[in-house]
Amino acid sequence: MKSDALLNRLGAINHMVSTRDSQRFYQHFLTIGLIFIITILTTGVFIHRFGLYGDQWVSVLHPSDVGSNLYLDERIQSAIIFFIGKQPFLYHLLNMLLLSFSGILAYILLLRLNFGNFYSTAGSLLFLVFPTFGQPGAAFALSSILLGLSLSLLSAICYLFALSQNRIVSWNLFIAFVFSLLSLFITPIITLFEGLLIIGIALYVSLGEYGKRKGWILGTGLGHLVVSILIVLGTNPVETNIRSLFLSTIREWFSEVISIWRKVISFPSGGGQVAVYLAILLIAACFLTYLLSKLHNGIQQADWKTGKNDICIFAGLVIFTICFIFEQKIAHITVTANYPDDLGILVSGFLLSILTILGIKILFLEKYQAILFSLLIVLSAGARFQISQRFANESAKVDSFLSQLQVRGNALEEGTSIVVEQLPLDFTSIRSINALVKEKMNVPEGDASVNIISANEPGFQEFLADSGKNSRVLRIDNLDLAIDKTKILTIWQPENGCLHLIEPDTDIVNLPKSLALTKKFSNPSLLIPDQMSDVKQHNTFRATINPAGCYFYQMGTRLLQEKKWDDVIDLYQQEKDQNLSIRNFEEVQPLLRAYLEKGKYFDAVHVSQKFNLNPESQQEICKTWTDTLQEKLDKEEVVQEVRKSMAQIGCNNE
Repeated sequence: MKSDALLNRLGAINHMVSTRDSQRFYQHFLTIGLIFIITILTTGVFIHRFGLYGDQWVSVLHPSDVGSNLYLDERIQSAIIFFIGKQPFLYHLLNMLLLSFSGILAYILLLRLNFGNFYSTAGSLLFLVFPTFGQPGAAFALSSILLGLSLSLLSAICYLFALSQNRIVSWNLFIAFVFSLLSLFITPIITLFEGLLIIGIALYVSLGEYGKRKGWILGTGLGHLVVSILIVLGTNPVETNIRSLFLSTIREWFSEVISIWRKVISFPSGGGQVAVYLAILLIAACFLTYLLSKLHNGIQQADWKTGKNDICIFAGLVIFTICFIFEQKIAHITVTANYPDDLGILVSGFLLSILTILGIKILFLEKYQAILFSLLIVLSAGARFQISQRFANESAKVDSFLSQLQVRGNALEEGTSIVVEQLPLDFTSIRSINALVKEKMNVPEGDASVNIISANEPGFQEFLADSGKNSRVLRIDNLDLAIDKTKILTIWQPENGCLHLIEPDTDIVNLPKSLALTKKFSNPSLLIPDQMSDVKQHNTFRATINPAGCYFYQMGTRLLQEKKWDDVIDLYQQEKDQNLSIRNFEEVQPLLRAYLEKGKYFDAVHVSQKFNLNPESQQEICKTWTDTLQEKLDKEEVVQEVRKSMAQIGCNNE
C-alpha cells in the first residue's frame, strides 16, 4: 500500500513537471512566433520592393578598397556586397533574419536575468519596433550593426550560462569570451555597448544567487568595460571638455526620452486611410493584449509585485543609458536622426526598451500593463510600417524613373548632364541615382561621365545665366562635376506622372519654373535609342514602370520619333487587349498623334473625347490638333476635316 501511494505521488509530481515544461514550451514558441510576425509585418512585407538606402548603390556598383582600421564593419559590409551584389532583396532578407534573431536573443537574455516570460516578451517585441530607429532599409550597413548586436547579446547569454554551472572554467565561458572578443571589434558603437552590457549584468547577478563568486563576476565585467573604453578612445578623437559634455548628455537624455514616443503618433495621409489604419491598429492591439494576457496567466503573483530590485534596476538602466550616450560624445561617435549616423540608435533602443518596460511595471497596476505594452508595441510597429512603406514607394519611383529613361534610349553621350527638378529624394541620394543611371546607360566612371544635377542648384543657375562660358566644373554635393551647356538633357517627371524629355520648344502647362529656365539648353538627342526589340522592352521594363500607362507613353513617343505610326497604334491595341487603365491624356498622347498622322480622324476624336473634360488635358488635346492642322494647311480637304473634328471636341480652330 505504501509503495502504491509513493508511486502515485511520484506520478503526480511527474505530471506537474511535464505540464509545466509544456507550458514553458508553448510560451517560448508564442514569443518567437510573435517576433517573426512583427518583423515580417513591419518590414518583411516590403523587402521585395526595397531599393538601397542613401549612397549604398555607389558602394554596390563601384566597390572601394577596405580601410585598414581596427574595426571589422567595413570588411563585413564588403563581404556582404561581394556575395550578394546587385540584389537588394537579399540584403533586406538578411537584415530581417538578423533583426528577428536579435529579438530572440534579447528575449533569452531577459529570461536568463529573471525578468519572467511576460516582461521578456514585451521587452523583446518593443525592441524590435522601437521608434528611435527609423531606417529598416539600410541594407549592408545595418547588417554589420545587427551582427555586432547579436554577438554582444550572445556573449552575455553564454556568460550567464557559464555562471549557472558549478565550475568557473567551462566551454560556455570560452564561447562567451569568443563572442565578446568579436563584438568588441565590429564597430565603435557595439564596442561601447558590449563593455556596458557585461559590467551591467555583472553588477546585477553579483547581488543575487551568485554572490559567492562576486569577485570573479565583477572582475570580468570591469575588464570588459575597461577594454571597450580603451579600444574606442584609442581609435577615435577624444573630447576634453568633460564637464560641459556631461551636462549636455543629461539634457539630451531627458529630451530624447520625452520626445521618443511622439514618433509613434504617425498616420497615413487621407481620411479613409487613417480610419483603416486605426482600425487595424485597434485589432492588432486587442490581439496582442490577449496573447500577452496568456503569458500573464502563467506568472506567479509574486513576480508581478514591484520591489526594490525593480527600482534599482530602473535607476541603473538610466545611469547606463546616460553613460552610453556620454561615452559616444567623448569619442566623437555621432548618433543623429540622419543616415548612417542613425544606425547606432538601434543599439540604444535595446536599453531604452527595457527601461520602458520597467517604468510601466513600476508605475502602473498589473491589470493595465498588458494593455499599455500592447499599445506601445502596436503604435511603434505602425510607425515602422509607414517608414518601410515610404521607402518601398520611393524605391518604386526610382525604378520607374530608370525604366522610363531606358525605354526612350539605353545610352547617353559621354559628358551629358541630366537636369532634374529635385534630388536627392527622401531616402535615396543623388550619388546613388547618378551611379544607377551610369550603370543602366553603360557609362564608364570618369570626370567626363554622366552627372545628375538639380535645377535648383544655385551654382548651376549662375552658370546657365553666364553667357560668356559654355563649360565649367561645379562643386555640387562634395563632387566636382564637369558641365557643358551643349550637353544638357532636362528631364521632368511630375508626381504620379510620366517622365518627359524636355526640348527647347516644349510647351507644358505645369513645367516647374526652375526647369523652364534650363529647357533652352536641353538636347534630347543626347539620349541614344538602341535597336532593342519591342518584346525585350516589354519584358524588361513593363513591370517596373508606374503608372502603367507611362510605358505606352514612353514607347509610343519613341516610335513617333521614328515615324512608325502603325506601330504606335498596334502598341496601344496591346493596352486595350489587356484591359489596362489609361488614366489621363498624357499617357495616350502618342496614340492621338499617330491617328492624326494616319488620317484616322474618327478614332482621334474618340480618343480626345475621353479626356477633354479636364481643362488641362483639353488644352494639350487642342494643341496637338492645332499642330496637325498647321502641318496640313496645303491640303484643303484635310484641313476641312480636321476643323470639323476639332469642333466636335470643343477646340477653337479659328
